[in-house]
Amino acid sequence: ERTVFGSRKKLDANLLTDTAQDKSLAFTSLLLSGYHRNLSELADRATITETLGGGAVNYTLRNFKIGFTAVYGTYDAPYQARRQLYSSLVLHGNSFYNAGINYSFNWKNAYFFGEAASNGSDWAGISGFIASLDPALDATILYRHYGQNYSGPYVNAFGESSKNSDEQGTYLALSYHPS
Repeated sequence: ERTVFGSRKKLDANLLTDTAQDKSLAFTSLLLSGYHRNLSELADRATITETLGGGAVNYTLRNFKIGFTAVYGTYDAPYQARRQLYSSLVLHGNSFYNAGINYSFNWKNAYFFGEAASNGSDWAGISGFIASLDPALDATILYRHYGQNYSGPYVNAFGESSKNSDEQGTYLALSYHPS
């Protein structure tokens, strides 16, 4: 199975501008709310262009699946985070990419899964399994590691924070579902 995708769209963003030349220098944040309720929000509407391209290749053999995914994106203005303690953990510049590999397989009453990805600066990974111990009881063990410099605008993974960087941990769960 193969998938190729591409996208070009305008995004709402806060711009840094050179008022002397009336020219945009960079953007400091993307506005994801979709609201345009006041003059400030209207001024930030559709101010930068994002271009994306990528693809995925997946291979399935009986109960085993492996896949590779990659995305590359550019903005028509550089991203420049505000100078704050956490800003060293986010992407900078006009472009980004993420590439990853994922797997899953079933073995008897257990389902194993995982994914590892890199943005060129760091990596992130998650791996785990879910086992049916009884028809009414499942156990889950999951380990995650998100490197300090791992980031991406479309990264969305299981974790404690919304940034999916600089985090590691183990998740243990028992799920009881009576009939």
